[in-house]
Order: sequence, then structure tokens, then C-alpha cells
Amino acid sequence: MFCNSRSFVASLVLVMFQLFSVSVKASAITSDSLKLMRFSDSLAKVFEDDGLSAGQIHEAFEKNNKRFNVSISRYLEIEEQVILAESCLEYNQFDIANQLAIDVLKASRMLGYKSGIASAHEVLAYISHNLDEHEKAMQLADSIYWFYETLGKDSLLTAPLILKAIVDTNHNQAIEYLAQVAQIATKKQDLSTLSNVYHNLSFEYFEVENLDSAAVYVQKSYAVSEQINSSKTWAYHYWLEALLAFRLQEFDQAEARFIKSLENVSDSSKSIGLSCFNALVQLNIQKKEFQKALSLLLTRNQLFTSNTKKEFENRRQIYEEIQRLNKEKHLQEVRFEKIAFEQTRLRIIILATIVIVLLLFFVVYLQARNKKKLEKINQTITLNKKLIETKNRELTDSINYAQRVQNSLLPREEKIKKLLNDNFILFLPRDIVSGDFYWIVSNEVGVYFAVADCTGHGVPGAMVSSVCYNALNKSLQENITEPAQILNRTRELIVSEFDDADEALSDGMDIALCSIKGENMEYAGAYNSLIIIRDNELIEIKADKQPVGKFIQYKPFTNQCFELKKGDVIYLFSDGFADQFGGERGKKFKNTRFKALLCEIHQLPMADQKHKLKEIFEGWKSSYSQVDDVSVLGFRY
Repeated sequence: MFCNSRSFVASLVLVMFQLFSVSVKASAITSDSLKLMRFSDSLAKVFEDDGLSAGQIHEAFEKNNKRFNVSISRYLEIEEQVILAESCLEYNQFDIANQLAIDVLKASRMLGYKSGIASAHEVLAYISHNLDEHEKAMQLADSIYWFYETLGKDSLLTAPLILKAIVDTNHNQAIEYLAQVAQIATKKQDLSTLSNVYHNLSFEYFEVENLDSAAVYVQKSYAVSEQINSSKTWAYHYWLEALLAFRLQEFDQAEARFIKSLENVSDSSKSIGLSCFNALVQLNIQKKEFQKALSLLLTRNQLFTSNTKKEFENRRQIYEEIQRLNKEKHLQEVRFEKIAFEQTRLRIIILATIVIVLLLFFVVYLQARNKKKLEKINQTITLNKKLIETKNRELTDSINYAQRVQNSLLPREEKIKKLLNDNFILFLPRDIVSGDFYWIVSNEVGVYFAVADCTGHGVPGAMVSSVCYNALNKSLQENITEPAQILNRTRELIVSEFDDADEALSDGMDIALCSIKGENMEYAGAYNSLIIIRDNELIEIKADKQPVGKFIQYKPFTNQCFELKKGDVIYLFSDGFADQFGGERGKKFKNTRFKALLCEIHQLPMADQKHKLKEIFEGWKSSYSQVDDVSVLGFRY
């Protein structure tokens, strides 16, 4: 063909893009001007209502007008760069056009100027198309179309659709885009756009070898050209007629139409003139009229080459000058910003210094004023501390004395050894005094011994234990011999003791009580079981599920009798060992583990059993606090 067809059509449409962009952006600036006028009117109205002078109104307006002009100047700078970039495209200076488009894109994004972003995308789409980056060009063209589509005016979609037709490599799809443009232009009676789209449709049909359809749009181009009647439209139209004649191999007709197109070429349609000269040179070469072809070639070079180079050089100089001025402006703005920053920092430092000095004075004043108050408070604290220490010392002394009293009530080691022979007692109070106690007496009937766990621990538990201890002794003194009957009578005494108090109490004790006479042993229990290990087998004697104290429903305690064998190991204990938290997971020791432990150690000497139980208890407890008093009595029969 005579030239790169798609690129050539793209350059023809470029002028229409420039006019379209300037029209849209000019309307945006006009809209901004109207907004400024309305703002000025409303501002003056507010000032008048407040009784302000005309000078004040004028000053306020000038301030806002200056701000508006600064904003407009930024938009105009962007539009200047857009026009320069599009001019560079006409001369295929893609590197300069690309840099200008990138600059426009950055500036427009900073301002939120969507029209500038769309213009930058137009230039970048055209560059990508000419570099055969068709997918990228199509994405950019789509983004431009979506932007103008959001404005809600069909008339604004013509240029984006024509751009999509240019960059789309599918000719049939391009024809669909151009058909949409034709519908919009016909509806709006936009003859300029109709002329342009008919030229493009004709050319697209040339590309798909549909000469009949191409001829239809060439004829439509003629009708529109008659209405517009400008040299530019006639130049385009005759150029299309020449192309059609050439495709139909009517070379004489084609030559005549190329010459006719040349007659209508003007400054705004130089690209058509260049194409016509190229076509005429090739036609004369085909006809072997080389002299004429050479003459046309020299004429073309004389007309276009010098002007093109001069015009491009002028545009390049303009571009370089704009770049230089923008750089100087940027440097000046940086200097001003630096000065403003230094001034602001100096003000902040001075202000901060003043604030710090004032704060220091204020702090010194507060310290001086509060010094005496603090001294008085410290004196009061010191006095209260001494009083508390005195009270604590007195309280500790009282508790220690209570411990000595409690220990005096407990049977001595010599007495226990005499009555039970081979035995041990592990007694570990949680606090200084204990709610647990062990008890052993003898009479003509036999030996009586028990381990009891009274309500509470510490001082309260110790007080309850003294009541229970005395009740147990009193019951035995009444010549009651069976352990169950002793517990029944002890319960009566405890309930009676607490009922006589000003405030009713429901305290009592859990206990395991045994009596031995010869080989016969009797047992009665309140919650606390009895364990006998015989021939490596653990036998648990269950207690009654009721305390020795107030209860919902009283029942007589059960008396259980059995015969001992030599080597039997008997254990009485409270629940403190099994309820202790500890181990790796902080769980209770539990009865199951405690029973297993007794089975494991029962063959050891009694002193070693006591040592082992204490060692295991301390190891299990570790860093955890002791939760209850611990009492374990064991003896071997």
C-alpha cells in the first residue's frame, strides 16, 4: 500500500482529538469560573449581613480569587504539556511525547485532575499502538472510554470510540466502534465528526477487502463534504476516492483524484498531501514514467521536508524551554519551602522553650507548696506503720502462744509410742495453728485413737478443734465404750455448745475414730475413712457420710468391728494431703494417688514412711501454697 495504513489513519484522527480535548477542558474551566462567581456573590452576602465594609469584602474576594487563579494555572500548565505531547506525535517523536505524557499523568494525579489523566492515557495509547504494544494500547483506550462514559454525555464518547477503533487490531471490531460514533454524530448533527468517521469506515472496509461497503462510505463522505465545503474535508474525500479507484485498478482515475486531493491540501492536512505525492510517485513508476516520478519526488521533498524539520525544531526548542522553566520553578518552590520550614521550626523551638520554662517554674512552685504536706503525710505513714507493726507483732505472739496451747493438748510422742508402739504421725498445719488434731487415750476397755479435721484452718480452725477435742474427751469420760456411740455423744455436745452461742454456728469435724483391745478393733468415722493394708492388699473401711456437728438429717454413726493380724498397717488421715494442688499441671494429688502411695511405702519402717510422705508432699506442692492442714497417723500391729 502507499503508507502504513493504520498509523496514517491514526495521525489523521489526532487533530480531531486535540480539538475535542480542548473543547471538553475549556468547558470545565468555564464551569469553574461560574462557580467562583457564585462563591463571590454568596461571600459578599454573608459579609453584608455581618455589617462588614466594602473593603473587607473586596479583600476576602481577592484572597479566594488568588487561590483560584493558582489552581487554574496548574491546570493550564498540564494542558500546555498535553498539546505539546500531541504535537510531538504528529512527527513520530515518541520518546519526547512519552516523557511529556508521564509528566502530565503525575501532575494530574496529584491534583485529582481526571481530564488530564485521560489526556495522558490518549497519548500513551497512541504511542503503544505505534510500538505494536496493542494490548496495552487497548487497555489505555478502554480507560479513556470509561472516564468519558461517567460524564453521562454521548457526544463525549465519539473521540474515545475512534481511538479504540485505531488501536484495535480486529478490523471488524473497529468497524463496530466507528458505527457507534456515526450514530452519535448523526443524532447530534455533528458534520465534522461524521466526515471523520466516514473516512475511517471507508479505510477499515479497504482493510477487509469489502470494496462495496467502502464505496458506500466514500459516497457518504462526499455528501458530508458538500455540506461542510472546506478544503480539508475535500482533500480527505478525494484521497479516499483515489484509494478506491486504485483498489479497483482504475489507475488513471486514481491519479486524477490524487491530484484533485492535492489541490485542496492546506496546512491542517499536510499529511494527506504527503500521502498523495507518495502515491503519484509510485503510480508513475508503475507506468514507467520515471522522469515524471522524479519530478514529483523532488517537489514533495521541497514542499514538506524543510518545513517539517523547521517546525519540529521549533517545537523541540519550545519543549526544552518549558522543561527549563519548570525546573527553575521547582527549585524556587523548594527554596521557599525550605525557608518556610526553617521559620516554622524556629517558631516551634522558641514556643517549646517557653513552655518548658513555664512548666519548670510551675513544678518548682508545686514542690515548694507541697513539701510540708508531704512531710506531714510521711510522718503519719511512719506512725501508722509502727502501729501496724506493733499490732502484727502482738497478733503473731498471740497465735504463737495459741500454737503452744494447742501443742500441749496433743498427745506427746512418748505416750503415743507406749500405746501404739510402732507408729508415725505426720502433722503439717497450713498456718501456725491447725484445724486438724490427733487424739489418743487409754482406759480399762482399751486404747482409743483418732485423726480429726475440724471446720476451717488457722485460728478459726484451732478454736473449733479445741471445742471438738474437749467434747471427745468428755464423751469418753461418760463410760461410753463403742466408737460409734462416742461420736454420737460428741455430736450432741458440739451442737449444744454452738447452739448456746449468740450467733448460731454449724461448725463440726470429720473424724476417723478407732479402739483396740487385744486383736479386736472397732471403728466409726465421719467422712474420714480407715485404711488397712494386709498382705500387700489395701482394705478401705468407709465412713458415714455425715459430720460430727450440725447436719440436715442426723443418723446414728455405724460401729464396725474386725480382727487384726500381725503385720497389718493401719492408716488414719485427714483430706489435706489428697486435696493439695501441685505437680506439673497444678492438679490435686487425689485419693487414688494417695492410696497407691500408701501401698508403695507400707513395708518401710514407720519413721521412713513419715519421711517419704513429707518428701513427696513437699515435692508435689512445690511453689504452690498449702491449701489445708495435713494429718496422717500410721501404725503397724
